Amino acid sequence: MENLLLVQLREALPQGMRVPSELETLYAWIEANGFYDDAGGRRRGYLYPQDRLQQSWSDDEREGGTDIVFFTDEPKNRDEELRYWFYGEDRELAAEIKQ
Repeated sequence: MENLLLVQLREALPQGMRVPSELETLYAWIEANGFYDDAGGRRRGYLYPQDRLQQSWSDDEREGGTDIVFFTDEPKNRDEELRYWFYGEDRELAAEIKQ
């Protein structure tokens, strides 16, 4: 069975870039443990079962720790997401990524 998290990540990478073996191992572990869901045609992976994480939330703690999500956004949203996470409001730097 194909690892959909890994397939979607590979499809998003620029030509010549490779997924590090550590991420391949992590994505294999996520899928083997069923720590993922599918929404809008995209797979999202987690480090802890989402149902248990959400049930354990309280005002001051939660089992499973921080909610960390691994996914590859739809192609139409990628440029905007990259600018948001890595370039913020720095318009000069954001313009450089377009070149």
